[in-house]
Amino acid sequence: MSYVIISFNHKNSSISFLEKISFNASDIIKFSSIIMENKNIKEVVILSTCNRVEILVEIDDSKKEIPFVFSSLSSYFSIELNELKGHGDVYENHSAIHHTFCVASSLESMVIGETQITGQLKSAFKLSVDNNLCGKYLSRVLHFAFKCSSAIRNNSNISKNSVSIASIAILKLEEYFSNLENKKVIVVGAGEMSSLVIKNLIDKNADVYLFNRSIENIKVFKKEYKDNITIKPLGSLKEYINDIDILFTATGSNSAIITDELINESKSKKIWFDLALPKDIHIDTIKYPNIQIFSIENLEEVAKKNTALREEQAQIAYSLIGEYIDDFIKWQSGLDISPVLGEIREKAKKIAQDEIQKAIKKKFIKKEDEANIEKLVHVVFNKFLHSTSSNLKKISNEPCADFAVDNLKFLFEIGDKKENVNSYKCEKDFNE
Repeated sequence: MSYVIISFNHKNSSISFLEKISFNASDIIKFSSIIMENKNIKEVVILSTCNRVEILVEIDDSKKEIPFVFSSLSSYFSIELNELKGHGDVYENHSAIHHTFCVASSLESMVIGETQITGQLKSAFKLSVDNNLCGKYLSRVLHFAFKCSSAIRNNSNISKNSVSIASIAILKLEEYFSNLENKKVIVVGAGEMSSLVIKNLIDKNADVYLFNRSIENIKVFKKEYKDNITIKPLGSLKEYINDIDILFTATGSNSAIITDELINESKSKKIWFDLALPKDIHIDTIKYPNIQIFSIENLEEVAKKNTALREEQAQIAYSLIGEYIDDFIKWQSGLDISPVLGEIREKAKKIAQDEIQKAIKKKFIKKEDEANIEKLVHVVFNKFLHSTSSNLKKISNEPCADFAVDNLKFLFEIGDKKENVNSYKCEKDFNE
């Protein structure tokens, strides 16, 4: 069994390349199912964000199956195989665990310390679990990755006054409009990126016009922000886009939603931010010189400054990651079912023998009955453990098996994990 990650990110790929391999939820399910037709690929989790695609797999033979994943990706997105190999970094086993912990803790993010990535990874994990694409082994890594991320946030200042691509975009906007109070701003889309943009804009007392295909999905924003936000159907965007000078868009659409057909010539300066992947805006910029469009690539320089400021805290975070990887490897090595049941039986046998000797010494039982009593105790305890053993074997390949074993070790004081029964949380616990 091997952990493998194929990583395409802002360090090894341009945004234009990442657009080519951007996954939506249905793509993730479909592509994961395709590669899992290969019987040596047991589990898959795919994270796809505005600046990274991470393909996590648990496989039997990395030498054979890594090329298979690359070729499958090439076929799925109709991209030359050599182009994919030229961008993707491959991590195996210990390196894959380290990379996962770093991604979950935002140390690999364009904006180090941003907190959005943890939620995105949890959502990717949940999607895989809900669609039977992820089992015990990737669940182990990801749950520890989330624990590590939480520890880094609590024990360093890396996320203090944290910024995100959304907040960096607001900083860039303020270079053009120093005061956003009562400024009208269009926001298109209701996902996590849009939510962060809206929060930043409302904090600046801007007036937000939120457009989305489904009005039902954005009523929660109206309830939260009341008079500061106006919600509109996406179909009415043309009525507003030419009269409002500031626009943010971050939808999950596979094709552009803002095209030349929506735009009228205007003399006013317009500042637009396209924070989507693939991009939402596709217009003739030569035809509309008054429209200035910032994409994720344009915000990289600000992000680099953020990286330098957080370098000291990042060193603390990397130290914590090393500790959590050690803890994870020790914990994982103690999760096999058979040794734990064997240790419980040995503990019971030792206690029984000690008590029999005490009983003989006090003349409660006869010495000549010792062997028969030992056999009786052995039979009784085996029957007592029969249902436990049977049930553990039934769930041995499920994520919950680890939780059960961890609790057995705690309850019977086996091994060195006596203080904590929460080392492995239920795979449905995605909200912490």
